[in-house]
Amino acid sequence: MSSLLFGEGFLGGVVSGAPSDAVPRALRNDLGSNIHVLKTLNLRFRCFLAKVHELERRNKLLESQLKQASSQPRYPGFSFTREVAVQTDSLESRLPGTIWSYTHILRHGERVKTVQGPGVSWTHPDGVGVQIDTITPELRALYNVLAKVKRERDEYKRKWEEEVSRREQMESMVETLQENVNESETVQDELNEKVERLKAELVVFKSLMSDQMSDLDSKIQEKAMKVDMDICRRIDITAKLCDVAQQRNSEDMSKMFNISPSRAPADRAAVACRKKEKKQVSDEESSEMDADPSTSEEDVPFNITDEMKRMFNQLRETFDVDDDCDSLTWEENDDTLLLWEDFTNYNIPCALTNSTGALDCNGDTPDTDGSLGSLIDETESLFKTREQEYQETIGQIEMELATAKSDMNRHLHEYMEMCSMKRGLDVQMETCRRMIKGGSQAPPSSPHELQSALGPPSNQANGFILRDRAHSHKPKILFKTFSCAAVEVKNEPVLGFKEGSKERSDLEKALQNLKGKTEEIPCVIGNEEVWTKDIRYQLSPFNHSHKVSKFCYADKELINKAIEASVAARREWDLKPVADRAQVFFKAADIISGPERADVLAKTMIGQGKTVIQAEIDAAAELIDFFRFNAKHAIELEHQQPLDSEGSTNTMLYRGLEGFVAAVAPFNFTAIGGNLAGTPAIMGNVVLWKPSDTAMSASYAVYKILRESGLPPNIIQFVPADGPVFGDAITSSEHLAGINFTGSVPTFKRLWKQVAQNLDIYRNFPRVAGECGGKNFHFVHKSADVDSVVTGTIRSAFEYGGQKCSACSRMYVPDSLWPQIKQGLLDLHKMIKLGDPVEDFGTFFSAVIDDKSFSRNKKYLEHARSSPHLKIIAGGNCDDKKGYFVDPTIIETTDAQEKIMNEEIFGPILTVYVYPEADYKKVLHLIDNTSPYALTGAVFAQDK
Repeated sequence: MSSLLFGEGFLGGVVSGAPSDAVPRALRNDLGSNIHVLKTLNLRFRCFLAKVHELERRNKLLESQLKQASSQPRYPGFSFTREVAVQTDSLESRLPGTIWSYTHILRHGERVKTVQGPGVSWTHPDGVGVQIDTITPELRALYNVLAKVKRERDEYKRKWEEEVSRREQMESMVETLQENVNESETVQDELNEKVERLKAELVVFKSLMSDQMSDLDSKIQEKAMKVDMDICRRIDITAKLCDVAQQRNSEDMSKMFNISPSRAPADRAAVACRKKEKKQVSDEESSEMDADPSTSEEDVPFNITDEMKRMFNQLRETFDVDDDCDSLTWEENDDTLLLWEDFTNYNIPCALTNSTGALDCNGDTPDTDGSLGSLIDETESLFKTREQEYQETIGQIEMELATAKSDMNRHLHEYMEMCSMKRGLDVQMETCRRMIKGGSQAPPSSPHELQSALGPPSNQANGFILRDRAHSHKPKILFKTFSCAAVEVKNEPVLGFKEGSKERSDLEKALQNLKGKTEEIPCVIGNEEVWTKDIRYQLSPFNHSHKVSKFCYADKELINKAIEASVAARREWDLKPVADRAQVFFKAADIISGPERADVLAKTMIGQGKTVIQAEIDAAAELIDFFRFNAKHAIELEHQQPLDSEGSTNTMLYRGLEGFVAAVAPFNFTAIGGNLAGTPAIMGNVVLWKPSDTAMSASYAVYKILRESGLPPNIIQFVPADGPVFGDAITSSEHLAGINFTGSVPTFKRLWKQVAQNLDIYRNFPRVAGECGGKNFHFVHKSADVDSVVTGTIRSAFEYGGQKCSACSRMYVPDSLWPQIKQGLLDLHKMIKLGDPVEDFGTFFSAVIDDKSFSRNKKYLEHARSSPHLKIIAGGNCDDKKGYFVDPTIIETTDAQEKIMNEEIFGPILTVYVYPEADYKKVLHLIDNTSPYALTGAVFAQDK
């Protein structure tokens, strides 16, 4: 009943979002159906009650007949009760038969008598017989059912009322939301109008700015030049006036001006005439300066400005005065000749009344000195005012220049976007190059000339026009291509680091700078350095008290942020020509080979416990070769094109993967870390680089060199992280395009399983490439050269403490050569120096990488001591007090299937199995089947 009233059909109707009248209709239909059920039950219940009443009536009749039969027994001496009676039925009649009949056997000695019950019969037209004792439980059950139906009906009514009230609330909410939507549409229309208006204004503003930019620049430069020349001219006049002031006590002023009373009017008239030619002055100034020739000498003003000019000309001729403003290419015109006009107020009349104390016509009175001093004071005051105006003008110019710079940066950004779009078009047009037959341009001769040969990416120098031989009138575009000989690279030479050499001096200096210091290494997402709360430290293997670097683990949120940033930058990086991408790695190789070589080697030695020679062949030579040769091969790969057929041209474009590549690097090779992250980037991919915790310092140095070489942000993200967290984050991202892995087998299996489990969520099929562990073998034939076997085995087993997947860890020697080989191994073993590679460059190898590696090696040494099949013939000790040192150990085994022969140890432990010389073929099959690892191996023999 509950499922009938409140089943999924009813609730589904409400949730599914039916029309507004669907819910009441469903409720009414459901209610009508339940009412019909209740009516049916009520009818059946009434029929059942009628039968119950009929049975009660029959029961009373039977009771009376039973009492009557009991009162007249057929067999005296026996009385029967209801408890011993049974109900019977006859199949011959439709009537139920007799009720309360019985059969009883009496024994009297040897005689047996059978007694039959009273055999009272009753009849009923329906022939229904029900035992009275069963009626009460059925009635009780029916009452219970009715009570339950009533309760469910009340509950249904209550829920129906709740649904009705909830529906009313929803209808009111819908009305409110509809009103809000209408208001939002109105506001949206207004905003759209404003946006359109702003766009129109922006277009007008851009057009105005583009038209006025050149005019603004020219006006600013012209104004600045005028102000500079103005100041320089005034400084020159001030200097000359100071010279005049110094000479006024020793020379006669009348002689200095070289004038007489007789010629003063003529001079004044000439001065006035020249003044009118240079500038039109105001009426007031004309009344003061230009005297009427008919007036007397006392009324004619004396123009000291022109006299001072003439005086300075005499000074230049007499004292050979240099003009400090020549470098400004001064041009005297109406705009720049404003300085002399500022002194027109100092035109002193020749004769004034005695009461004012003015000059007489001879100019001999002492007031001349006072007037000249006043002139100098006024000039200084004027200079200060002009200097203040000059500073204000400079501030205004700086503001205008800042605005112009901001506009320039904005236009530059737009220009860069256009360049990026053009590079994409260039890549698409690259498909046309195979259509051109014949003709090419000389390629650059070296990788350093590669960039200059390419030219700027936005310039038309990326392509040139050729004419087809058959159709010379139709020009075609041929883009620059580079043949296999375009980039010539060679293996990086391995330096010797001899005493007194420059490379040794640089390395010792770099090691000294890192001694006792802790480098802080953040997570790098784009250009942002991010620190999390999960702080870790990289310890030096041979001195674990030295914290080489402090770094942090990226959490899942930060890893996802790095993924999003990389995917956003992927397209632009993929559209770059492969030669442009390769140029970044050519430059990085040059930097590592040159100025940063010592720093990378020092961090590899201290952080990963490598000797100088092991660091040189890894972090320098191999990493440089990776970058150079991979870049060269990427350029050459672009020229591997499919063949053309008649009437068709086939072209292949090498694109990066659509997503990101996760690079998971090991600790034992700095070069492998740079290669795992760098090679996908060369081919146009974006990479999340997870460096090893125990190689953090050297890995970060390589990453910084790549960025310094021009690698854009977000192309390679530097993301230190916990292994499981990093694996879960990358494999759960839909953008995963590939995994580039080097490490242990269990870790790689885990990543592969996660990729397989999440295959349905990816946008494409992730490429999974990995290099795992190894169990390198040395097989020695009876014809082998003993010295070569001994030297090669010692180097392979114990260089870098056996912490290479190619390190020899199992050896198979014929019994005929074992005594000689054993003695040679023991002799060289004594010469091995174990210690600090920084303090002693003669160290052969140092400590293992960390405490986990130390514990694993210690476990195998303990097993070798306890196993009856193993015997330690050299080494066997370990100590972790200062560093994680494990002695070079040689073990002899009598069981070729011992676990030490098939499990990867990754430490300085070599196990030797001596086999009968004649069984070498069986031993070869044994080598193949002993361990699941492969990777490397060596066969020593002279008998081919």
